Amino acid sequence: VVGNLLVSASETLARSEGPYTVEFHPQRFQQLAMHRALDAPMAEGMLRTVIPDMSDSGVPAGTPTDEVVESLPASLNEGQRRAVASALQVGALHPLVVWGPPGTGKSTLGAFIVWHLVQQRPTNLHILIAAPSNTAADVLCSKLARLGLDKDQMLRLNALGRSWGTLPDDIQQFSYYSLGDDGRPAFSV
Repeated sequence: VVGNLLVSASETLARSEGPYTVEFHPQRFQQLAMHRALDAPMAEGMLRTVIPDMSDSGVPAGTPTDEVVESLPASLNEGQRRAVASALQVGALHPLVVWGPPGTGKSTLGAFIVWHLVQQRPTNLHILIAAPSNTAADVLCSKLARLGLDKDQMLRLNALGRSWGTLPDDIQQFSYYSLGDDGRPAFSV
Protein backbone atom coordinates (compact mmCIF):
# COMPACT_ATOMS: atom_id res chain seq x y z
CA VAL A 1 0.00 0.00 0.00
CA VAL A 2 1.35 3.39 -0.97
CA GLY A 3 0.29 6.55 0.82
CA ASN A 4 1.35 9.47 2.97
CA LEU A 5 2.31 9.29 6.60
CA LEU A 6 2.89 12.31 8.83
CA VAL A 7 5.51 11.63 11.51
CA SER A 8 7.42 13.59 14.06
CA ALA A 9 11.12 12.96 13.51
CA SER A 10 14.53 14.15 14.56
CA GLU A 11 16.06 16.92 12.47
CA THR A 12 18.48 14.49 10.79
CA LEU A 13 15.69 12.13 9.75
CA ALA A 14 13.47 15.03 8.70
CA ARG A 15 16.13 16.22 6.22
CA SER A 16 16.79 12.81 4.72
CA GLU A 17 15.18 11.96 1.40
CA GLY A 18 12.77 9.10 0.79
CA PRO A 19 11.14 6.97 -0.30
CA TYR A 20 10.89 5.11 2.99
CA THR A 21 9.65 1.66 3.83
CA VAL A 22 7.48 1.75 6.95
CA GLU A 23 6.40 -1.30 8.90
CA PHE A 24 3.75 -1.22 11.59
CA HIS A 25 3.95 -3.67 14.47
CA PRO A 26 0.71 -3.51 16.48
CA GLN A 27 1.08 -4.06 20.19
CA ARG A 28 -1.40 -6.62 21.44
CA PHE A 29 -0.58 -6.14 25.13
CA GLN A 30 -3.94 -4.55 26.00
CA GLN A 31 -5.96 -7.38 24.45
CA LEU A 32 -3.70 -10.03 25.97
CA ALA A 33 -4.01 -8.43 29.41
CA MET A 34 -7.82 -8.42 29.15
CA HIS A 35 -7.91 -12.06 28.11
CA ARG A 36 -5.52 -13.03 30.93
CA ALA A 37 -7.73 -11.19 33.43
CA LEU A 38 -10.79 -13.09 32.25
CA ASP A 39 -8.89 -16.38 32.50
CA ALA A 40 -7.67 -15.66 36.05
CA PRO A 41 -9.05 -17.90 38.83
CA MET A 42 -10.46 -14.86 40.68
CA ALA A 43 -12.57 -13.93 37.64
CA GLU A 44 -14.03 -17.42 37.31
CA GLY A 45 -16.43 -17.06 40.26
CA MET A 46 -17.55 -13.61 39.17
CA LEU A 47 -18.09 -14.67 35.57
CA ARG A 48 -20.08 -17.68 36.69
CA THR A 49 -22.54 -15.33 38.40
CA VAL A 50 -22.50 -12.70 35.63
CA ILE A 51 -22.89 -15.00 32.63
CA PRO A 52 -26.38 -16.42 32.96
CA ASP A 53 -27.30 -20.10 32.71
CA MET A 54 -29.21 -21.03 29.61
CA SER A 55 -32.75 -22.31 29.92
CA ASP A 56 -34.14 -25.11 27.75
CA SER A 57 -35.30 -22.49 25.25
CA GLY A 58 -31.74 -21.25 24.74
CA VAL A 59 -32.58 -17.88 26.28
CA PRO A 60 -30.44 -16.88 29.26
CA ALA A 61 -32.24 -17.15 32.59
CA GLY A 62 -33.09 -13.72 33.97
CA THR A 63 -33.07 -12.16 30.51
CA PRO A 64 -34.84 -8.80 30.44
CA THR A 65 -38.41 -8.97 29.27
CA ASP A 66 -39.08 -8.32 25.61
CA GLU A 67 -41.19 -5.27 26.49
CA VAL A 68 -38.20 -3.63 28.24
CA VAL A 69 -35.97 -4.37 25.26
CA GLU A 70 -38.58 -3.10 22.81
CA SER A 71 -38.93 0.18 24.73
CA LEU A 72 -35.32 1.11 23.94
CA PRO A 73 -34.45 3.21 20.87
CA ALA A 74 -34.47 1.56 17.46
CA SER A 75 -31.03 3.09 16.83
CA LEU A 76 -29.61 0.35 19.08
CA ASN A 77 -29.23 -3.11 17.61
CA GLU A 78 -30.78 -6.14 19.33
CA GLY A 79 -27.63 -7.04 21.27
CA GLN A 80 -27.17 -3.45 22.46
CA ARG A 81 -30.80 -3.21 23.59
CA ARG A 82 -30.47 -6.45 25.58
CA ALA A 83 -27.22 -5.22 27.16
CA VAL A 84 -28.80 -1.88 28.16
CA ALA A 85 -31.84 -3.64 29.61
CA SER A 86 -29.62 -6.08 31.54
CA ALA A 87 -27.49 -3.26 32.93
CA LEU A 88 -30.60 -1.43 34.10
CA GLN A 89 -32.07 -4.42 35.93
CA VAL A 90 -32.61 -3.75 39.61
CA GLY A 91 -30.18 -5.69 41.73
CA ALA A 92 -27.37 -5.99 39.16
CA LEU A 93 -24.38 -6.49 41.46
CA HIS A 94 -21.49 -6.79 39.06
CA PRO A 95 -19.88 -4.27 36.74
CA LEU A 96 -20.68 -4.40 33.07
CA VAL A 97 -17.57 -4.79 30.94
CA VAL A 98 -17.98 -3.86 27.29
CA TRP A 99 -15.18 -4.80 24.92
CA GLY A 100 -14.96 -5.06 21.15
CA PRO A 101 -13.12 -3.84 18.10
CA PRO A 102 -13.52 -0.27 16.84
CA GLY A 103 -16.86 0.66 15.34
CA THR A 104 -18.98 -1.97 17.09
CA GLY A 105 -21.09 0.45 19.13
CA LYS A 106 -19.39 0.37 22.54
CA SER A 107 -19.60 4.14 23.03
CA THR A 108 -23.24 4.22 21.94
CA LEU A 109 -24.06 1.38 24.33
CA GLY A 110 -22.23 3.04 27.22
CA ALA A 111 -23.89 6.39 26.57
CA PHE A 112 -27.39 4.88 26.57
CA ILE A 113 -26.71 2.94 29.78
CA VAL A 114 -25.46 6.05 31.58
CA TRP A 115 -28.29 8.19 30.21
CA HIS A 116 -30.92 5.68 31.37
CA LEU A 117 -29.33 5.42 34.82
CA VAL A 118 -29.43 9.21 35.13
CA GLN A 119 -33.10 9.20 34.09
CA GLN A 120 -33.89 6.57 36.72
CA ARG A 121 -32.04 8.42 39.49
CA PRO A 122 -31.37 12.06 38.52
CA THR A 123 -29.85 13.14 41.86
CA ASN A 124 -27.02 11.81 44.02
CA LEU A 125 -25.79 9.42 41.34
CA HIS A 126 -22.08 8.88 40.75
CA ILE A 127 -20.87 6.91 37.73
CA LEU A 128 -17.26 6.51 36.66
CA ILE A 129 -16.68 5.70 33.00
CA ALA A 130 -13.18 4.88 31.86
CA ALA A 131 -11.88 4.60 28.31
CA PRO A 132 -8.51 3.50 26.93
CA SER A 133 -7.82 6.74 25.06
CA ASN A 134 -8.68 10.44 25.05
CA THR A 135 -10.49 9.96 21.75
CA ALA A 136 -12.73 7.22 23.15
CA ALA A 137 -13.52 9.28 26.26
CA ASP A 138 -14.21 12.37 24.10
CA VAL A 139 -16.63 10.39 21.91
CA LEU A 140 -18.48 9.06 24.95
CA CYS A 141 -18.70 12.53 26.49
CA SER A 142 -20.00 13.96 23.23
CA LYS A 143 -22.67 11.24 22.92
CA LEU A 144 -23.82 11.83 26.50
CA ALA A 145 -24.05 15.57 25.80
CA ARG A 146 -26.19 14.88 22.70
CA LEU A 147 -28.45 12.68 24.84
CA GLY A 148 -29.02 15.67 27.13
CA LEU A 149 -26.55 15.49 30.02
CA ASP A 150 -25.35 18.93 31.02
CA LYS A 151 -22.25 20.25 32.78
CA ASP A 152 -23.92 19.85 36.19
CA GLN A 153 -24.32 16.12 35.51
CA MET A 154 -21.03 15.27 33.80
CA LEU A 155 -17.33 16.02 34.25
CA ARG A 156 -14.75 15.09 31.61
CA LEU A 157 -11.43 14.52 33.39
CA ASN A 158 -8.39 14.92 31.17
CA ALA A 159 -4.72 14.12 31.60
CA LEU A 160 -3.05 17.20 33.07
CA GLY A 161 -0.46 17.04 30.26
CA ARG A 162 -3.08 17.10 27.49
CA SER A 163 -3.19 20.25 25.40
CA TRP A 164 -6.43 22.23 25.66
CA GLY A 165 -6.35 22.67 21.88
CA THR A 166 -6.85 18.92 21.36
CA LEU A 167 -10.18 18.92 23.20
CA PRO A 168 -13.18 19.02 20.83
CA ASP A 169 -15.22 22.23 21.10
CA ASP A 170 -18.48 20.43 21.90
CA ILE A 171 -17.13 18.94 25.15
CA GLN A 172 -14.99 21.81 26.48
CA GLN A 173 -17.84 22.88 28.78
CA PHE A 174 -17.49 19.54 30.62
CA SER A 175 -13.79 20.07 31.48
CA TYR A 176 -12.18 22.26 34.13
CA TYR A 177 -9.22 24.40 33.18
CA SER A 178 -7.21 27.30 34.51
CA LEU A 179 -4.80 29.66 32.82
CA GLY A 180 -1.20 28.57 33.10
CA ASP A 181 1.80 30.80 33.78
CA ASP A 182 2.09 31.37 30.03
CA GLY A 183 -1.55 32.52 29.77
CA ARG A 184 -2.71 29.40 27.93
CA PRO A 185 -5.52 27.20 29.26
CA ALA A 186 -4.40 24.05 31.06
CA PHE A 187 -6.55 21.28 32.54
CA SER A 188 -7.15 21.34 36.26
CA VAL A 189 -9.01 19.17 38.71
